[in-house]
Amino acid sequence: MIRHKRVTVSATMLSKRLHKALADDPGLLANKLHSRYVYESGVDVQRKVKHKIDRLLADYDDDLFRSLAFNKDTRELIDELISCRSDPGFASVVRRFLRGMSHLLDREILRARKVRKPANVARQVRKELAKLHIYHRTDSIKVKEKKQGLFEVDYISIRHSPEHDGKFKSWRDTQFKIELNFNNGLFVWKYINVHKDLRGKGMGTKLVKFCERLAKRLGIRRFTVEWPNRKFWIKMGYEIPRKYRIGKTGRKNYTHEGYKELR
Repeated sequence: MIRHKRVTVSATMLSKRLHKALADDPGLLANKLHSRYVYESGVDVQRKVKHKIDRLLADYDDDLFRSLAFNKDTRELIDELISCRSDPGFASVVRRFLRGMSHLLDREILRARKVRKPANVARQVRKELAKLHIYHRTDSIKVKEKKQGLFEVDYISIRHSPEHDGKFKSWRDTQFKIELNFNNGLFVWKYINVHKDLRGKGMGTKLVKFCERLAKRLGIRRFTVEWPNRKFWIKMGYEIPRKYRIGKTGRKNYTHEGYKELR
């Protein structure tokens, strides 16, 4: 059992090894578990997972923690995290991550509601994105139904991405990736970036507000962003409680999400 009496700022600091195992590229264990269970799972699965997590919080067990894996990749990533158990901050980091998951599952179990999927979602999304202030006919717009009721949208402004080479590279192009989940009425910001030469001019703010209006027109009024840049997303009205944060600001940190609802 992991004994834990008090969480302090220093106790939740992410060492280099812990950060690599929990939240660093290319593994991103925290994001994988969070996306799978908080965003994409139905209420029955969420209740089962929350029960496991609450058992782990009461009495930690490696095998029970491993049971949160949903494929080979996540099993290996959980094993990598468990291998860090000798690190001084291991107990606090794992506990804080699991506690955040438990709170978020509580919210989704209570507030998630299926939204009627409009006809021709992909066509509607493409039509609306053509109204973006930066839109040009050369832009790349990909819309696909990942599974029934869950749509992925990937938009790249080619004119505002001078280094674009047809491949994805983090924090380079002017691009955003979102999910429209009609199964639980949730909009998820998976990724958003403005090219470095165009930052500080309000482009990111305009893109966020535009996409939120688009989601509202499609019937979705709950919004979330994974592992947010806290300063920007708090400015955009997203709540990021401290209980969803692990580590101080800087490179070695993880934040579950930012969240807001619109009327």
